[in-house]
Amino acid sequence: MKKILLTLIAPALFTAPLAMANSSTAPVAGKNYKITEEKLSESPKVIEFFSYLCGHCRDFDPAVAAWAAGPGKDVAIKQVPVSFGNKQWTGYAKAFYVSEALNMRAVTHKALFDLANNGVKLDNDEAIAAFFIGLGADKILTNQTIKSFAVNSKIAEGDRLAMHYRIREVPSFVANDKFVTSPSMSASNEAMLDMLSALCALHDTEK
Repeated sequence: MKKILLTLIAPALFTAPLAMANSSTAPVAGKNYKITEEKLSESPKVIEFFSYLCGHCRDFDPAVAAWAAGPGKDVAIKQVPVSFGNKQWTGYAKAFYVSEALNMRAVTHKALFDLANNGVKLDNDEAIAAFFIGLGADKILTNQTIKSFAVNSKIAEGDRLAMHYRIREVPSFVANDKFVTSPSMSASNEAMLDMLSALCALHDTEK
């Protein structure tokens, strides 16, 4: 009898580690999130895969930012813009990394969402440079940064990560290197963020 009970209980503990704070339904593996083959991280962390050209990413961004400042305040959050091999998406991904290098993300993040929403193309270095120079960035430094090995390497690394985690849609989130989820796997955006909190609460205690 004890062996049967353990068999029944163990999967429940793994597939529904924590009840979502604002929901009576616990997250279910295979339905609300996917489990990767990676080892659980030693501390809470989230990778957000997104694109400035994704309307859902734009609409969801304020809620994600509020979560990061509240329930996710102790979670290391990394945003990764993906290209999926699209020239336009690659241009906006490059703009993201240029903004990081120039320490301008506070100024450019919403501006890039608005730019994409208005149909502005950033599919070449000249257009990207014009955007940053228009915001007051130094022309020479901007052009050097756009063409830098560091920026282009980060674009390639972002796409590699997306392939590694088999990301097929944006926004998508990877919690603690182990769990992949997205709004499409939840009943609502709020439910997805509750689930993200639950998944982030799992981490390795062993050193």
